[in-house]
Amino acid sequence: MVNVTADPRLGDRNNISVSQNAMFEHLQKSSDKLTLGMDRLTEAEDLTKKMEAQLKDVEGKPADSLRKATRAMQDSIKNIRESISGKQFERQGYGQVPQVTVTNQLQTARSYIGAKTLTPGPQEEFLVKRAEDMTDGAVSRINGFFDGPWKKYRELAESIRVDLFKDYPPIK
Repeated sequence: MVNVTADPRLGDRNNISVSQNAMFEHLQKSSDKLTLGMDRLTEAEDLTKKMEAQLKDVEGKPADSLRKATRAMQDSIKNIRESISGKQFERQGYGQVPQVTVTNQLQTARSYIGAKTLTPGPQEEFLVKRAEDMTDGAVSRINGFFDGPWKKYRELAESIRVDLFKDYPPIK
């Protein structure tokens, strides 16, 4: 059996680890809120895709208005996601344009906390605060989407009864 101990030349580093872990846990709460919001957006997007598939061959004014509202919801979800994760550039040769997003601010704060062998200081606290503020803004935008436009879309979708069946005359 081998017993591994800390390097005695560095002194007691337990306080540093404890303070770093406390800051990581504090930051994780914001990350969990953001993950929950992104999961809800994914569920909403899946629902709009199902609605779009059901309306594929249906004609009529109610179906057209629901189709238009579905596209608007998909665009809103895409815009919220891009504000959180950044816009993806798919053209070849462009690389990735630097963007200030919620996810990269969370990653920056995590990397600064873990990179130093010192107790987190004002710089790490500032980065955590900025990441939390941006996360709170994104979460409030997600909540606003579900309380406003999504609620209206749901009411519209539930009020319009789309008949997927056709009446066929008897074959003679």
